[in-house]
Amino acid sequence: MGSDGSFLRGYDQFAYDGADYITLNEDLRSWTAASEVAQLSLRKYEAVDEAEVQRNYLERVCMEWLRRYLEKGRDILQRADPPKAHVTRHPVGGTPGEEQRYTCHVQQEVLPEPLTLRWEPPPQTFIFIIMGIAGGLVLLGAVAGAVMWETRRSGGDSSWGSDVLLKASKVTTREQTLNAGAAELQ
Repeated sequence: MGSDGSFLRGYDQFAYDGADYITLNEDLRSWTAASEVAQLSLRKYEAVDEAEVQRNYLERVCMEWLRRYLEKGRDILQRADPPKAHVTRHPVGGTPGEEQRYTCHVQQEVLPEPLTLRWEPPPQTFIFIIMGIAGGLVLLGAVAGAVMWETRRSGGDSSWGSDVLLKASKVTTREQTLNAGAAELQ
């Protein structure tokens, strides 16, 4: 896109498995097949004038969307503050304990001068996570122990305790009932 919003050039290329397949030429009116296999697609594209479809897309539809995106992102694209850079990986190799001697140089067009950054070890948040999990497990164990102790102390009157005694009730069989009924009739 030109500075006046006009179409300058377009590009459409297909590849498969790391190899070029078929490409729309710079004139946006013809295709170039990169292999014998792509010749089949080339003939199909030519039969339906696919180059004209792609040219229309690039010159009209794509340009309209590009204008919309540029308008919506104008504030971000034109901001004056330089990008920030952080060293995210520690040095591999070298003398242990001398990591601060290693630096990273950042050069970007928008920076007034190159940045020189040193690697700083990340805060030890991992140890706090482990301590939190361990503390939670200890607390859970303490609560479970207190509940079990209270259950045993109170005589185990709850139905889920392990010391609940089941009392045998008198079971009357059908035969006993019939015999008792016959005895009453006599």
